[in-house]
Amino acid sequence: MGKAEDNKKPSHTKKTVLYRMIYEDIKEKILSQTYQDNERLPFERELCEAYNVDRVTVRKSLDLLVADGLIEKRPGLGSFVKSPVTGGSTSKTESRNILFVMSDNTNDVKSNPSAFNSKLFHAIEQECRHNGYSLFYAVVDEQTSLASLINGNEFAGILFVSYIPPHILEQCVQMQLPIICLNNRFPNVISIVPEDERGAYDAVKYLNSQGHQRIGIILGKSEYYSATERFRGYSIAMFEAGVQMDPRFVLQGDWTFDGAREAVFRLLDTVPAEELPTALFCCSDVTAIGAIDALKERDVSVPKEMSVVGFDNISQSVHIYPRLTTIAVNTKLMAELAIEKVTAYSSETEGRGYLIQVPTSLEIRQSVHKI
Repeated sequence: MGKAEDNKKPSHTKKTVLYRMIYEDIKEKILSQTYQDNERLPFERELCEAYNVDRVTVRKSLDLLVADGLIEKRPGLGSFVKSPVTGGSTSKTESRNILFVMSDNTNDVKSNPSAFNSKLFHAIEQECRHNGYSLFYAVVDEQTSLASLINGNEFAGILFVSYIPPHILEQCVQMQLPIICLNNRFPNVISIVPEDERGAYDAVKYLNSQGHQRIGIILGKSEYYSATERFRGYSIAMFEAGVQMDPRFVLQGDWTFDGAREAVFRLLDTVPAEELPTALFCCSDVTAIGAIDALKERDVSVPKEMSVVGFDNISQSVHIYPRLTTIAVNTKLMAELAIEKVTAYSSETEGRGYLIQVPTSLEIRQSVHKI
C-alpha cells in the first residue's frame, strides 16, 4: 500500500507543474503581445495537442489566466485576450481609477507614513478627487509580475513612485501602458522629480555660507534616483567651495529614522570628537530627524555643535526642536503634473522619455548655527 501511494505522488506533482508551466507560457505571450488584445487563443483541443497534455490540465491553466484578468471565456467562441490594464476596454478613459505603486520596503507609505512619498500620495489623492478620479495604492517587489499587480482591474493610468523593479517598468514600456515615474527616471517614460541636484546644492552652499566646511551627508538607498542626484548636488557644492570631501563623512542611510540614527552613531564612534563634521546634510527630513535624535542622545548640541539640514519639508520638520532647515518640494505641483500627464497619455513614443523637474526652495529655520 505504501509503495502504491508513493507511485501516485509523482503523477500529481507532474500535473501541477504542467498546468503552471502552460499558464506561465501563455501569460508571457500575452504580456509580450505575442497574443494581441482581443485575440482568440487556440481552442482547448489545440492547446492539448501543442503542450501534449489532457484537457483538465489546459483548463486549470486557463482558469488561472481568467483569475489574473488576462483572458475571458466567451461561451461557444473560446478564450480571448484582455488588456492587463483596461480589462479589454476599447478606451482607457472608461476607467476613472489611477494606481499609485511603490516598492514594498521600509520607505513605502504604509511602513513610513511620515516620509515624503506619503505627503505626495495625499497630494495626488486630493488632485484625483478634484478631477473625478479615484486613487488606489499597491506595493511591488522583485517577484511581482505586471499581471498580478493589475489583477484584472481597470486603470486610467499608473504612477510608479521612487525605485521600482526594472522588469515591471520594461513590460509597461513594451506594452505602451499609460504610466508616469515620480521621484525616479526610466527610459521612454515621462518622469517627474524634484530638483534633487539643485536642492542638495543649495543646502550645502547655505551651510558653507554659514562658515561650515566639514560637512557630512547621510544618503538614501543607492538604487534610488533621488539619492544619486542629491549626492551629486552635495559633491558639486563641496567642489565649488574648495572643500575636499572626507569619506568618513559620507554616511549610508536608508531614508528611515532608525537608519539615520545608526549612521550617526557609527560616525560618532569612529571619528574623534575634534574631527567631526560641524554640519550634516541629510537626503530626507525623516533622515534628518533621526540624525538629530541620535545627536541629542549622545549629548551633541544641535545646532551649536552640529548643524543639520534636511530635504522634503514634511510636516514634522516644523514640529521638532530645533525646527528643521530643509529643502522644500512643491508636492502640489508634482501632483497636478502627474495627473495631467498620466491622463493625457499618448501611445506615441515621441516625447515619452522627457524629464520634468519641479522647483525646490530653501526653508531656513533653527537647525543651522553660524560659525
